[in-house]
Amino acid sequence: MKSRLELSVREIATDGSLGLGIQVTAMEKGLERKVPLIRECGTYEELKQGVEECKSALDQLLAEAEAVLREHTATEGGTIEEAWGALQKSQDEDTFVCRFNALGENTRIELAEYVLTTQNMFKGFASVFSKRYDEQTHALS
Repeated sequence: MKSRLELSVREIATDGSLGLGIQVTAMEKGLERKVPLIRECGTYEELKQGVEECKSALDQLLAEAEAVLREHTATEGGTIEEAWGALQKSQDEDTFVCRFNALGENTRIELAEYVLTTQNMFKGFASVFSKRYDEQTHALS
């Protein structure tokens, strides 16, 4: 998929005033899709504020990505006990499941054996693990 950012300019009133916005144009399988990123604004200042808000949101996502990658690296490296400890620090069940399923198959198998044989199945993420682990796919459903 190929995409680009574009300035969208549209006449928004009968007096000829313009609406300025920013959209993402994506090409996929020969089809072009345009998705507004910043709504059409009546002034440059409004557009500038929209861009600043977008930058802030992107910076926040980048910080979240850094944390996820750091946690994933901690989970992949080290001992199985350390990997389990890192997984248990997940913010919520969905994050826990995604992080576990992102691990390599051999690591998932080793972790499953560790969790199912050494952890209290009635407490914390071990409970989630015991309910959702699929022995066929070695993943959490």
